[in-house]
Amino acid sequence: MDRHQFEVLIGACRLADRLEVLAVRAKAEEPGAVREERDEIQQLNRQLLALRLPDADTGRRPQRSHGSQKPSKVSSITRAQSRSA
Repeated sequence: MDRHQFEVLIGACRLADRLEVLAVRAKAEEPGAVREERDEIQQLNRQLLALRLPDADTGRRPQRSHGSQKPSKVSSITRAQSRSA
C-alpha cells in the first residue's frame, strides 16, 4: 500500500467512526442527522472506491476513473438511427 492509499484509508476510518456517532443521532431523530449520515456514507463509499482494493473473488482491481469524457462529435441519437438504417 502506498502513502496515498494509506492516507485515504485513514480518512475512511475516520469517516466510519463519525458514521457510528451519526447513526446514534439519527436513531434519536435529531434534525438533519439522517441527511448528514447519508452524505457521509456516500463520501465513505467514494474513499473506499479510490483505494481500488482487489475483489475478494477475482483478485482484480476496479478500473481507474479518468473524469468526464469529452462529448462525442456524433450524438447518440444519430448513432442509433444509423444502426437501424
